[in-house]
Amino acid sequence: MKDIKLVELFSGIGGFTKGLQKAGFNITKHYYSEIDKHAIANYKYNYPNAKHIGSVTDVLGKDLERPFC
Repeated sequence: MKDIKLVELFSGIGGFTKGLQKAGFNITKHYYSEIDKHAIANYKYNYPNAKHIGSVTDVLGKDLERPFC
């Protein structure tokens, strides 16, 4: 299993994250950007350890843990 740090933009309900997990990736740090309140609620339910960082237009590097890469 390969460890990765993930920033998922336009995340919806987290389909990309689910695909990465099914492919064998272990997400060590997890951030997501979404504006739809229903998608955010679903994402929080499915990935309670993920951090919501707001709209993609507001994402700043300072909001992410350093070093990210």
